[in-house]
Amino acid sequence: MSLVLVMGLPGAGKTTLCEQLKARFTLLDVQIYSFDEFLASSGVIVDGNFTEKASFLRKAWQKRIEEAVEAKIEAGFTSFTLLVDDVFYFSSMRRVFERMSRAFGLACIQILVETSLEEAILRNLKRSKRPFEVSEAEIRSIAKRVEVPYSSRGFYRFQGDLDKIAKAILETKSFPHKREIYLEPEHDDSVWKQLDLDLRKAVGTLMRDPKTTRDGKTLSAKKRNIFEKMKAEGCVDWDAEGLLWSKKEDDSVVGVAYNRVWRLSRVDEEYIEYSVLGRFSRASGSDEHVLKKYLQLDVDLPSLYRNWSDKDAHFAELVEKHLEKLEGIRILRQQLVETLFAFICSANNNIQRISKLVNTLASLYGEKIQIGDGDVFYDFPHLEALGSDGAEDMEAVLRKHAFGYRAGYIAKSVAYLVENGGDKWLEKIAEMGTEEAREELVKLPGIGRKVADCICLMALQKHEIVPVDTHVLQITATLYIPSLAPKNGKKATLNEKIHKQIAEFYVDLFGPYAGWAHSVLFSSRLKHITSPGKVTKKSSRRS
Repeated sequence: MSLVLVMGLPGAGKTTLCEQLKARFTLLDVQIYSFDEFLASSGVIVDGNFTEKASFLRKAWQKRIEEAVEAKIEAGFTSFTLLVDDVFYFSSMRRVFERMSRAFGLACIQILVETSLEEAILRNLKRSKRPFEVSEAEIRSIAKRVEVPYSSRGFYRFQGDLDKIAKAILETKSFPHKREIYLEPEHDDSVWKQLDLDLRKAVGTLMRDPKTTRDGKTLSAKKRNIFEKMKAEGCVDWDAEGLLWSKKEDDSVVGVAYNRVWRLSRVDEEYIEYSVLGRFSRASGSDEHVLKKYLQLDVDLPSLYRNWSDKDAHFAELVEKHLEKLEGIRILRQQLVETLFAFICSANNNIQRISKLVNTLASLYGEKIQIGDGDVFYDFPHLEALGSDGAEDMEAVLRKHAFGYRAGYIAKSVAYLVENGGDKWLEKIAEMGTEEAREELVKLPGIGRKVADCICLMALQKHEIVPVDTHVLQITATLYIPSLAPKNGKKATLNEKIHKQIAEFYVDLFGPYAGWAHSVLFSSRLKHITSPGKVTKKSSRRS
């Protein structure tokens, strides 16, 4: 049982090799997964142009292969080979399959189909017409960037000796098992990713300027200057407060919540000042009552902190060390519909892009008001407004607005909610117990166990829930349960048993508000909390 990555230039003969291997292994269950075939059959090519980003298409293809492997193992197959056909010229393209093979206990074999550049170009020209074509220039560019695997283990070069490759595949041992999720270390780096994207754009503009020298040392210095300027002048929002809130020059924050546009500012250590800049048509109740509910001011946070500190020495030390930054961390009581769709938008995304998608959803279907000098705000739409176009039309609209595969999740979830009672479904789930609510939430497309737990914690007041993911696993292994830490260089794994163990551990330790305590522990790992502080840029004066 093995996952075989067949790599090489376009026109090198990868597909031919895959077909020859399948014909050779007559007694084995062999399947071929070609990225080109996937693109051709997925309906994402219109007039030779792709309607989706390459990264989204690759993830969809990878997901299909992962599901095929999982289905084979679940069905009890003990002998199968998956031939994965793609250029794979970057090591990062292969890495996801390496992780996949480890997750299922499969051998991962990499085969480079070698051919000269000119031969590949000639073969590519002779191939039958396809929905998309690879130009000679693209092939030459790929040839310059090919990253060959660093290790020779499991790596073979194919130069026509089919017997050698077939033997290597047959002799490679695997120890298949049901899926384990291998977790990569994660960091709170969404802002850094955005900075990197902005930096690349700026450097690209610099390179296109005919006045710019091509001297490497000079370009490096200019790039460094651009980077420092971006940091110092705030070209990136370094302190993202939330998805629909923005920080103003006077340190107040303005945002939309509970059908109102709010401005909040701190008066002193004990009080905040609020004003309602505008109300949407669905706003109800007194402003003060709504704000207290949103901030959950009925929760006695100082008492909880004291209680948690008494129970856990590490928590006590943490809060004492970073009191100024950690005190007062609250879970906001968010509206259920907005929370549902914000988390669907969060899949494989950073904060900036999630915020953009949520705001786009509001601008497409929500109520609009204009305030003051022309500032425009949108209320998050009601279910009826979201479902007004029908699932197919809604998905088409969202895809045009760069939601990608999330468009389908959102449209199908809206349709599901409407078909199952709409507001009545929302009211019903709000009254359910934790387990029952979670079971209902995971029925929605795009929502798994962890996201369902986040929704329960943030919108359904299930205060005891601790959503378990990579960060929580790492924190728990480091601070509380060393046996969860990876051993012998292996990566940490997260399965249902460990998920349950971690969740129950925090409830036993911190009690009915374990989810709140977890948010403090999580916040303590963020760079802007543990760093000494921001470095302010001093102004220079001439005397």
